[in-house]
Amino acid sequence: MAVPKRIDRSDKEIQAALERFGGIVGFAARHLGMSPRTLSRRIDKNPDLQLTQFHIMEGITDDALGAVIRRVHAGDSKVCFWWLKRFGAERGYGCHRAACEVVEPAEVARRLREFAKICPEIFGDCDDADVSPAL
Repeated sequence: MAVPKRIDRSDKEIQAALERFGGIVGFAARHLGMSPRTLSRRIDKNPDLQLTQFHIMEGITDDALGAVIRRVHAGDSKVCFWWLKRFGAERGYGCHRAACEVVEPAEVARRLREFAKICPEIFGDCDDADVSPAL
């Protein structure tokens, strides 16, 4: 069985393939006629190719973020909620622990009784039966 012919590609050819296929090594390798592992090794050994791939991926990330921002400005509610959950936490948006946790009715009653002791003016005319779980 013959050994496969080694394919030597220039850095410029590799850079062009990476740009054409969005920095995806597998697609670029197939286009260049080499295995993805061979191309990965070549990129790992060459700082210029690493930088090329980094800039390509950063550009795609910027494009994706731009598309998200355009949808936020267009009023797409699903994208707006995602944005607030992801980037609005410091302003109080997103998943708060109390809002996201599942609390058993008995635990709700215990917390209400505890709160009633701290703020009797709110629960002044309530007794223990009023905060007991229904189940």
